[in-house]
Amino acid sequence: MDRLGDSAKKGLDFIKSRAKETVEVQKLSSTLKQLEDRRERCLLDLGHRVLAAYGTDKMCDESFQDRVEEANYLTQQIQKVKEEHESTREHLRQSVEDLMPKRSGPPIPPPDYD
Repeated sequence: MDRLGDSAKKGLDFIKSRAKETVEVQKLSSTLKQLEDRRERCLLDLGHRVLAAYGTDKMCDESFQDRVEEANYLTQQIQKVKEEHESTREHLRQSVEDLMPKRSGPPIPPPDYD
């Protein structure tokens, strides 16, 4: 009976672990979307500033520096989150594939977590 209990506990731990990874993938997807939206707004504001300053004496680097720095920062953050998202997603996919028995015949399409 202990073997059955141990086996059930391992199965439950596995499911709990996969559920946490799934939640993490969803959180990363949400964070990525927020960063991309924020970057888009930043670039739009930068474009409006350039348009407003074009042909005036206000057309200088200092007028745009804060938005350029923010856009660069957001671009770096987006890249980091994309890498973490892909890594977590790949790990989740691999762990689920390891659980599934190998079968002959046409492959099962990979899961889409987005």
